[in-house]
Amino acid sequence: MSPSLKLILPPISGTLVPSIRQAVIPVAFGVKRPELEHWKEAVSRGEIAFLTHYWTDPRFPSVRTVTKVGCSDRKRLAEWCLRHGLNPAYIHEHSSYPHFDLLGPKQKEILEKEQLHDHIRRFRL
Repeated sequence: MSPSLKLILPPISGTLVPSIRQAVIPVAFGVKRPELEHWKEAVSRGEIAFLTHYWTDPRFPSVRTVTKVGCSDRKRLAEWCLRHGLNPAYIHEHSSYPHFDLLGPKQKEILEKEQLHDHIRRFRL
C-alpha cells in the first residue's frame, strides 16, 4: 500500500471490517502548468525554487496552502532548511524533485524573508 494512503477502518461490534475503507489523499490545486514546469526546471538545475498552491489535507484541516521549496542538490536544500530553522529530516526525498513543504505561520514568515510577496498576495497569506 502507498505510504501516502491512510486507511480508516471503523470498529463494528468490537471487530474491524476490512471491506469498509476510505483513502485520505491530499489534494493540490490552483497552480498553472507553466508555473509547475518552471519550478521543475529550476529544481532540476539545482536552484532553490518555490511553488505555492492551494492544498487540502485532512491531517491539517486549518491549512489551505503549501509552498514547496525544491532543489535537486539535496545538500544545498538541507543547508537552506537549517538557515531557516527547519529540520532537513522532513525533506521529501522525491527522486527528481526533492522538496520541503512549508505550511502554516512558518510558510508566510519564510516567504517574507525570501521577498516572495507575489506568493503572499496571490494566496492571501
